[in-house]
Amino acid sequence: MTGEEVLHHMIRKVLPDLLVTIENTAEAFGWDAPPMLLGLFHDRTCDDAGPRLVVAEPVPYRPDIWHMPDPDQPGRALHPTVVLNRIADDIADTETRSRTTAWLEPRRRTFAGMAFAFEGWQFRPYADYRHGDINQVPAMADAEVRIVVAIDVDGGYYQVVRFRGDSRNSVTVHDEPPPDLLEADIPQAVTRLVTTIAAL
Repeated sequence: MTGEEVLHHMIRKVLPDLLVTIENTAEAFGWDAPPMLLGLFHDRTCDDAGPRLVVAEPVPYRPDIWHMPDPDQPGRALHPTVVLNRIADDIADTETRSRTTAWLEPRRRTFAGMAFAFEGWQFRPYADYRHGDINQVPAMADAEVRIVVAIDVDGGYYQVVRFRGDSRNSVTVHDEPPPDLLEADIPQAVTRLVTTIAAL
C-alpha cells in the first residue's frame, strides 16, 4: 500500500465520526435551519494535539443562496439540488473559480470530499404540512429528517440521518455505493461538486 492509499484508508475510517459530530452540532442548534455545504480536507498542519486528519469547513457562499426564489414556483426557494449544481457551475467557470482555489489552500491541506447537511421529509406529508407541525400532529413526527450526505474523492458514500425528535442518529457507509444510490438528486449533485473541485 502506498502512503497515499494509507492516507485515504485512514480518512475513510474517521469520516463517519466527523459527520456524526456535524449532525450532533446541528441538533444542538435546533431545527428549521438552512442547509450547510462543507468541504472536507486532510489538514497537514499541526497544533498542540498533533495533525488533524480531516476537518470540515463551509464553502464560501452566502447563506442566502439557499433561499433563492424558484421562478417556476412563486413563494418557494430553489430546490437544494438546483443550488448545488449552480455552485458547481460557478466553480467550473474560469472567471469565478479563483474564489474556490483560494479556499482550497493547497499548500496547507488536501481536498478529501464534500458534505451536505439538510433537512427534509423521509416521506411526503399531507399537503399543508410545514416543519414543526409535529407539535400539533404527532403522527407526522417521523416524516422530518436531518441528513448529512458526504462523498469522498474516492467515491465513498457516507450518510447520517436523524428523525426529528429522536435522541440518536444512524450512520450508513458505502465504500462502493450502488449506482441507484448515487443517481439520487442530492448524492449526484454532491458527487458533481467533488469531481469539479478535484479537477481544479
